[in-house]
Amino acid sequence: MSYREGSSDWNTPAYVWDTIIPFIPREKKIWMPFYNDGYSGNYLREWSFDIIHKNEDFWNHNRGDCIVDNPPYNCKGIVKTKEKIMKRLIELDKPFMLLMLFVHFILYGFATRWNLKKITILFRC
Repeated sequence: MSYREGSSDWNTPAYVWDTIIPFIPREKKIWMPFYNDGYSGNYLREWSFDIIHKNEDFWNHNRGDCIVDNPPYNCKGIVKTKEKIMKRLIELDKPFMLLMLFVHFILYGFATRWNLKKITILFRC
């Protein structure tokens, strides 16, 4: 697990990516818009995924065929930030896979609020 010096940001550990790799489409160009320090994109490239992972503003870009990433957790107003991220993903109208706390997904009604037609939830125990 990699920790960003001087912040409270932690990268998604390899074992979490290893758990979801079978569900990530290999035939798609994958945009990972939440950069942190680039670890996640580099890790998935090692698995031969076609990854776009740049240190750029998520709100001003639209890349790849689908989005796979772990959005930020340690920021002010995290629920509103997650809600804005969900709205933006739906506006982009492409498949996405997010790693997020189940409590955010259920308690804040992310699935029903935007009438998501197809959703799969994976749990790691």
